[in-house]
Amino acid sequence: MTRLLLLAAALVVVLAAGVVSGAGAEWDVYPGDSIQDAVDGAGEGDAIYVHEGTYVENVDVGKRVTLKGDGANVVTVRAADVGDHVFEVTADYVNISGFTATGATAGWSSGIYLSSADHCNISENNASNNDYGIYLYGSSSNTLTCNNASNNDYSGIYLWYSSNNTLTCNNATNNRYGIELFSSSNNTLTENNASNNRCGIGLLLDSSSNTLTNNNASNNNDYGIYLSYSSNNTLTCNNATNNNRHGIQLSGSSDTILQSNTMSENTYNFGVFGYSLSNLSLKDPSSSITFDSP
Repeated sequence: MTRLLLLAAALVVVLAAGVVSGAGAEWDVYPGDSIQDAVDGAGEGDAIYVHEGTYVENVDVGKRVTLKGDGANVVTVRAADVGDHVFEVTADYVNISGFTATGATAGWSSGIYLSSADHCNISENNASNNDYGIYLYGSSSNTLTCNNASNNDYSGIYLWYSSNNTLTCNNATNNRYGIELFSSSNNTLTENNASNNRCGIGLLLDSSSNTLTNNNASNNNDYGIYLSYSSNNTLTCNNATNNNRHGIQLSGSSDTILQSNTMSENTYNFGVFGYSLSNLSLKDPSSSITFDSP
């Protein structure tokens, strides 16, 4: 009986140790250390804490880890190679928060780049002064929350062949395009700010079956919200004001639901262009638009 009790106690200790190790180890990175070295040394599920300072490197993340900076206002990662992404994520379930990612200014490079990476959480980062701020390619079921993607040469946030993502409370200002979706479906955009984009459009969709709610697309050089050859999108309670061309423009886009959107003080508040009757009708006849005089 004593031997059985001892064996049972040992088994409990082993199981408890497994639970602790399953939570992942923690790594600390300080100025003078390499974030990439920490990622390379970490195991699946580990957390890497990056402390206040400036780090000059391009970080490749190919395993499930959490990268947490002390805050985007105090932790800067600047691209060592301006033609490479600051953070490139190629694994699922990666979390990145609390960084300024900058200096990736050449060759389609990005502050944060997800390539075939799903279920990642990208939050409270500043992805500015890159070619692209945050770029998702072939990546689905990710969450982008409260990021600042401003002053980038091309798009603040760009989704390409990426579906079922959730974008909430992101700021995309003073880019060529604020937030752009290309061949990306079933994404949800809520309470994002895509304003003051210098060369074009606040929210640009060349994509279908997306939902845009309570977004602000104002003071853009051309259009607030532009749908190009897209279908089955739903726009509800968005604000498109003070844009230099149209507040909302539908070009070759069919079966669009527009409900309770506000357009005012644009050169033209609303525009529709198409080559067939399907491009000139709304999906839901009860859809509503709120206009003020231009």
